[in-house]
Parts: sequence; C-alpha cells; structure tokens
Amino acid sequence: MMIGKGISKRHAAWLISILFLPVFVTLITGCAPKLRVPQINGLMPINPKVAVLRKTGSIVFTAVDSLTPILKWEGLAPPAEAEADKDALFERITEITYDLNIWKVGIIPYRPEAVEAVYEREGLTKSVHKVEKSLRPGTRYIWTVRARFLLDGKSRATVWGASKEPLYIHRGNLVPDPNYFRFKTPAEIEDIE
Repeated sequence: MMIGKGISKRHAAWLISILFLPVFVTLITGCAPKLRVPQINGLMPINPKVAVLRKTGSIVFTAVDSLTPILKWEGLAPPAEAEADKDALFERITEITYDLNIWKVGIIPYRPEAVEAVYEREGLTKSVHKVEKSLRPGTRYIWTVRARFLLDGKSRATVWGASKEPLYIHRGNLVPDPNYFRFKTPAEIEDIE
C-alpha cells in the first residue's frame, strides 16, 4: 500500500528505523555510532557537515548550535589541476549564484504532511549563508543548494546537492529528495545578555 506520493508502508517503516538507529545504538551501547563522509552529487556541504552511519549508510541529522545556523558549501570553482579543465570550461562560466532550500521534517520525514518548506533563497552570491529567519528549536531539517551560472552566455545549473547514499532509496519525483543534507536545531537556546 502506498502512502503519500510513491512511499509504501514498508519504505515508511524503513525510513523510521534508519532515522532512529543512531539514537538506539547510542542508548544500547553507551557510545555514539561511527560516522563517515558520503559521496555527494552536486556541491559539497561544509557546515553543517554531512555524515552517514558507517555500517548502514544512513544519513544522520547533524546538530547545529543556533536557530539561525550558518550554512556553508563548496563554491563552484575550477578544478585544482589545470589538466582537469582541458576545455577551459571554467573560463567560460560567468555570473555564478546559489539557490538554497530548507524543509522541516517530521517523525516520518517523507510523508507529504510531514514535510514543510520553511526557507528559500535564490541568487546568493557567496557559498555561505546565515539563515535569516529563526528556525524552531529541537527540530529536524533537510537542506540543499545548487549553483546557477552562465556558460557561454546560456543559463545553466548544477544538480541540487544530495548524498549518494543510501543507494537503495528510490528518489523518483520526491521533493525534497530523501538524500538531501540534514541538520537538527538545538532543543533550547539560552539568552546571553
């Protein structure tokens, strides 16, 4: 049986289990799970870092320290080695900007009623952005970024940034993509005056 757009009950149960796996591992073993950096499609996030569980490849929600976190990603730039850009592609690229999207997700993050678009910016000129609107405390979010630019005067864009893992998630036409980057806001913020 399908729930929402293209998510079966089996997939929903699987999503719940992978989202809570880090919590269960920590409670049972008394130590945090081992993490690693996954391969990325699109622009690589720098802050918050993206991480997956070493054994399952499940993406974790990385903690941020503010309700207006600073998101940072690798900018669209020429490769480090000149040989890698034999066609002088980066010499032909102009007017680079970035688009950023953030969604709040619920317990079962990819059911349509559990996902809410909360923040969107287009035309950012730097590869870092401080969220201008306070997010909710103790809440999980997913985010993505892409570059837009002109190549030989024609408008182009990179793919929206996402983890390549776990490989077995069916992406289909889900928006947001289950492999977008993740973070969680702190439960409480003390006022410092």
